[in-house]
Amino acid sequence: MIFLVMSLLKHVNLVNNKMDIEKNKLADVTRNTNFTTQTNLIILDDTVGVVETVKEVTVIPDKTDNGVNISTTLSDISVGGIYLQQFNDYGEYVSEGSSDKIEEPTIFNDIGSLPPDKSFYMFEQDTTRYKTITYTVTIIYDKETTVENLPPTPPTVTIEYDLEYVGSFTHTVNNSSTLGYNIIKDYYK
Repeated sequence: MIFLVMSLLKHVNLVNNKMDIEKNKLADVTRNTNFTTQTNLIILDDTVGVVETVKEVTVIPDKTDNGVNISTTLSDISVGGIYLQQFNDYGEYVSEGSSDKIEEPTIFNDIGSLPPDKSFYMFEQDTTRYKTITYTVTIIYDKETTVENLPPTPPTVTIEYDLEYVGSFTHTVNNSSTLGYNIIKDYYK
């Protein structure tokens, strides 16, 4: 049995020896603020006679974001970075030193797509309080189970290949009431 243990969890919930992962969210973060990498460990079944070998781990968010880094190994999953593209902001910019009277403005819908060295003159921030990102985890693994029999019968060994475990965890990204001010202050340093 394979299940994920998230580093900020209260407990792991196993029901009827079936895999499950805690449904608590990772610590909430504020949009456009760097958050440290949070790691989720993959825990293998430690039942006597059972050996599990992880072959592949994939993590897919339901909403992608260029500022967030997802990395996996055969023993853990890490998420870290900065959420830049989760909210539907609206803004317009022109070439530096130009104006919307001289050239057609370019529209941007998230802070992550605002290029450097432009003159942006309009920014309407999305007023949604928060967004929840769901990360779906798929683990491909092999499982070997050995059952001891009474002598003289040798042990029974069962090998299952390419088993799949699918679970998920969530991350809440809070909006910021000072984002517009901070963006202008940081952009025009």
